[in-house]
Amino acid sequence: MFRMPIILCGAALLYGCSLAEYTDAPELSYLAGKRFELRNDAFVFTRRCPREELGRLLNWEKCNAIQIPGGCLPESYSTYENNKQKSEDYLTRCLEKVAHSFGESEIVGYLEKGSVIQVANIYTYSIGAESSHWIIKAVIQSGNLKGTKVELPSSGYRSGPKWFSPVSPHQGVPVQDVKYIGDVQK
Repeated sequence: MFRMPIILCGAALLYGCSLAEYTDAPELSYLAGKRFELRNDAFVFTRRCPREELGRLLNWEKCNAIQIPGGCLPESYSTYENNKQKSEDYLTRCLEKVAHSFGESEIVGYLEKGSVIQVANIYTYSIGAESSHWIIKAVIQSGNLKGTKVELPSSGYRSGPKWFSPVSPHQGVPVQDVKYIGDVQK
């Protein structure tokens, strides 16, 4: 199977693939540490992510990610509960196809609308000189997955709606999509 990120990074070694942290950047102070409330139910699942080792070339690890139902994920938690193995097999195949993520993926849990998350880290992941995207990590603040670190859907996602825009740091700072997350009112 074609592995686009590996080929891109392999071809771009002269330019490099790297992870840079922007959590403390003054222009992102409005986002770092901010708490958000989910406006939809969401699945927490494992996927392949750049390892949180700054400046390294093509290091990957399994991490937790979050996304609303649909796309690569089941349409609802009850659909998942009715056939867990089929749902996880489909998730793995779908992520391989649309996100070039390889290895087993599994659903870790489910968060209900109103669950609270807090932004913990903000990174950019660069492939070569021109291509980069935002990576936003948060910690779940409520429910049975409290304390779990997750990657939020931002520009690197190909498997569902993005919760932040713009696509890359070259286009500006990340801004939340209020359809998916909103400011905590509590």
